[in-house]
Amino acid sequence: MKASAEERICFYSAFAERVDCARERIAELLVHDLDREQLISLADDCETGGLLYACLSGLGSADAWLLERLRPRFAADFAKTEIMRKIAGDILSLLVKSGFDCMPLKGSDPRIAGGSRSTLNPMTDIDILVKNDQRRAVVDCLVEYGCRFQGVYSESHANLYFDSGGADPCFIEIHWDLINRGNPLHSRLFKASIEAVWERAISGDTFLMSYEDLVSYSIAHAVKEYFHKPKWLADIAWLIRDESAIRPVEMASVISEWSAGAALGMAIAALGQFFPDADYGYMYGAGAVRSGLLSEYTAGQLASYSRLRQLRPLVFFASATGVTAKVSLMKGFLSKAFILVDDG
Repeated sequence: MKASAEERICFYSAFAERVDCARERIAELLVHDLDREQLISLADDCETGGLLYACLSGLGSADAWLLERLRPRFAADFAKTEIMRKIAGDILSLLVKSGFDCMPLKGSDPRIAGGSRSTLNPMTDIDILVKNDQRRAVVDCLVEYGCRFQGVYSESHANLYFDSGGADPCFIEIHWDLINRGNPLHSRLFKASIEAVWERAISGDTFLMSYEDLVSYSIAHAVKEYFHKPKWLADIAWLIRDESAIRPVEMASVISEWSAGAALGMAIAALGQFFPDADYGYMYGAGAVRSGLLSEYTAGQLASYSRLRQLRPLVFFASATGVTAKVSLMKGFLSKAFILVDDG
């Protein structure tokens, strides 16, 4: 099924600041008889309201009613981006000064924050990776700083929040792993070695993931969340936009280590379908795997926000590299459904 015009407008708006042809696609879709209330609701769900306002304002072709409804989202997203960046910076500075090794993730990573998350695609939480043997001390440090501990709800991270004085608290996730080893699906799809990630990390005031690990982690995270926020695919598009930045041998090696080749292939297929003017095909020489009809079909559905939850199994299967991985994933689905399966 094809995404609605409203869904595609929200999808393209996540890319509008960084992919030239995204604005052209939105302009083409504006000629449709749109359900404007649904468009606004979808923009809120997709977290693209501010971006959509900026894009429509620049095009000069949206009606005044729609712009008026979206203007508060623009102001809120702009303000939240600045607040979240400041809090992330303060927390990272605190941890560095306290002697902890830490690595900003996703929107906290300066390469993402300065690129695909520039001004109007804010973080909804702050993600930081720390060494496993320091995780308890890091949480204690943040609680002493004023954060409230919520709990540990997975085998990969702890949840806290910080009252920034704004309308909403700032949520913080302290990770010690990039894969939830207790999740029977995520752990079967991706095989990242956290030790290898730290070994390849770029050292500075804080550590930064190697470029190859950053691409791999962005893919793994997008799949885990079944791409239901378009900003995660926009992050991938931003990271691989420049062929000259890709080291094919190194990228292919790390992508293979993560078992992310099929997932990357699906992301490339999606970008190729939605942005045919932007050629990302060189990634097939840098670890991306062509996975056939299932991957192509699933890729074409990634703008279908209202159906992505139902399509989640297809996203997972299209992201499994090879038959053995798909069989293992099926066992994971059965295990998640409380059916005991012998993995031997």
